[in-house]
Amino acid sequence: MRLDRRSLLIGGGVGVGLLVAWQLFADDDPRVPVPEGGTAVGGLVALDPQGGITLHSPQVEYGQGIWTAFSQAIADELGARMEGISVQPLQAGSGFANPLIEEAFGTEVRLTAAATSVRAFTLDIRRAAASIRSLLLEEAGERSGAEVNSLLIANGEIRAGETVFGFGDLAEGAARRGARAAKLRPWAGGGVIGTSPPRVDTAPKMRGTFAFAADVRLPEMVHAAARVAPPGGRVTRLDRAAATATPGVVELVEAPDFVAVVAETGWAAERALKAADVRVTSAPLDDAAIASRLEEALAADDGRRLLDIGNADAVLDAADAPLLADFRAAPLIHHGLEAPSATARPRNDGGLDIWAATRAPDATRGAVAAACGLSAGAVQLVPMGIGDPSGRFLENDAAPVAGRLALRLGRPVQLRLAHGAADRTGPLAPPMAARIEVALGGGGIAGWRAHYAAPAALGASLARIAKGDAASRLGADGLPYSIPSQAIATTTLDLPMRNGWHRGREAAFHALASETMIDAAARALGREPLSFRIGLLGGDVRMARLLTRLAAASGWDGGGSGSRMGVACARLDGSRIALIAEASGSAANFRVTRLVAAVDCGAMVNPRLVEQQVAGGMLAALQELRLTAPRILDALPRGNAPIGPALRDLPEIEIYTTPSGDLPGGVSNLGAAILPAAVANALGNAGTGQGPALRSLPFSVSA
Repeated sequence: MRLDRRSLLIGGGVGVGLLVAWQLFADDDPRVPVPEGGTAVGGLVALDPQGGITLHSPQVEYGQGIWTAFSQAIADELGARMEGISVQPLQAGSGFANPLIEEAFGTEVRLTAAATSVRAFTLDIRRAAASIRSLLLEEAGERSGAEVNSLLIANGEIRAGETVFGFGDLAEGAARRGARAAKLRPWAGGGVIGTSPPRVDTAPKMRGTFAFAADVRLPEMVHAAARVAPPGGRVTRLDRAAATATPGVVELVEAPDFVAVVAETGWAAERALKAADVRVTSAPLDDAAIASRLEEALAADDGRRLLDIGNADAVLDAADAPLLADFRAAPLIHHGLEAPSATARPRNDGGLDIWAATRAPDATRGAVAAACGLSAGAVQLVPMGIGDPSGRFLENDAAPVAGRLALRLGRPVQLRLAHGAADRTGPLAPPMAARIEVALGGGGIAGWRAHYAAPAALGASLARIAKGDAASRLGADGLPYSIPSQAIATTTLDLPMRNGWHRGREAAFHALASETMIDAAARALGREPLSFRIGLLGGDVRMARLLTRLAAASGWDGGGSGSRMGVACARLDGSRIALIAEASGSAANFRVTRLVAAVDCGAMVNPRLVEQQVAGGMLAALQELRLTAPRILDALPRGNAPIGPALRDLPEIEIYTTPSGDLPGGVSNLGAAILPAAVANALGNAGTGQGPALRSLPFSVSA
């Protein structure tokens, strides 16, 4: 594909640079901010006239290190220095829908979630960088008279014998050439992929220059605090006099779905909102009703089949005394470090500028536009960095309210929702139930039948933000084992509560149910649990390698009676993980002393990022296991305050990465998904040696 020179120009007046995006060459709609006088085609990677490289990131940084991984892909493919690459988040309306989300849910939406970023965008970023590399090499070859194949490109320079060109020397000439496809280097061919350079977001975070939504400061800006009614609810009561009597209050704004207090400071706004004592309505749903609906769904056994191999129904129906167990998971509140906030500024043209934390920038922009009666094009949204890895910011309830307040007052408004209020009305990880039946035979497992019941999680969020399919995919990852007859079905419940995605939660429940049943089957057959798993893997050499390495690294003791070790493994997001946990105590009072994990996520961009994500996910899941389940009253959660382990109680963590030649897989869900199952198996061994009786999340529900 070729483009005219104008469509590749960027910089306007001070020189020219180069902007390239793969798969978007034919798109005439500018996708990135362009300086006045410049033009650009939608892009991912830009080279400025001075040789600086900019990654226009389609994915949001929430601490997972995606900006670093993408920058490594550029540096490796282009022959650039990591320190020469800057990152600019793409504004809302920039396109770049997540292809993996579209494939799984049939929903076209730009989204950072579900361990999809590396898998969805790294190849396109490499292609864009390769196109720039090709153009720079052609320009250097023409200037030096050397054959392009003889040129060396590395560290931001091109060498033609004794002649050295910097990228800035070649940028204008390269921009005159037509962009086209270029051959990719071999994986890690530039020597940057597969290494662990410093994260690009660490230094600005340490300096305090990495901006979050609450850091935005604008002239004449006021602060607001709000109480938002849950979906379908409304405000029923507030004390206007008490709120407006609070010093510093500018205005009290009441709407059917929210109450907001605007003040000169955030502290004054929060104080006035508390004095207002706002009350809202919600749906008539409680714990008993949820439990009843889950049980009815399991008893009906009419879920959608996600997996059907062999004839599991016939095998289970003919089995003598199959193993049978029920599992439950309570709803889970997002306990993030960052509360939902947004800053909105009205423009003279009647539009809005808004800064907000969001994993779905285009959807958030659409929600703001709809709430304010504007077209999406009238709203310019800048997605800010996110201080919460759990998934709370797939939706941002503060953004539409901030926009409405800014238009009403005619001045910039920064709105922050208090943690407690956001926890109560924000999306919950849904309640879940499972019934698993296992038929033994021939010294192994002959049949497996699993029925899950739950409201949708990620599907529910997508249905709200992008009109996606709100079906539950609980159990869709299947088993990592070659059992001859398998059937997995899921019933999606429609409950009047706001459910949404939480990192690794569905996968953790699926792993808890399946991996504790694998342990139960091993013990019923008199088999050692780890080698029993290896025997069930069939041709999965990658998982067998992980389990073998894990046994050696952990000093696996067989997991017999009195052992404090438990093992579990999972195949998830194109990756594999196996974990051995050492734990002791009871469901109500347990301690995990050691975690040894082996991970194969295919071709790794950055081993240290993999280790950070797996360790962080395990620690987050460990904290969630210590929670008491929230009570649900009127479809809203009560209680469930986070209780983190003391530093002295943190386990020793060892993570062994085993790269393979497969495509890169996702890693952000792995640690959170596998930890509960391994800990449950460890506690079961340490107790009776007959396997775990822990069949609930959090564990305290089983106590």
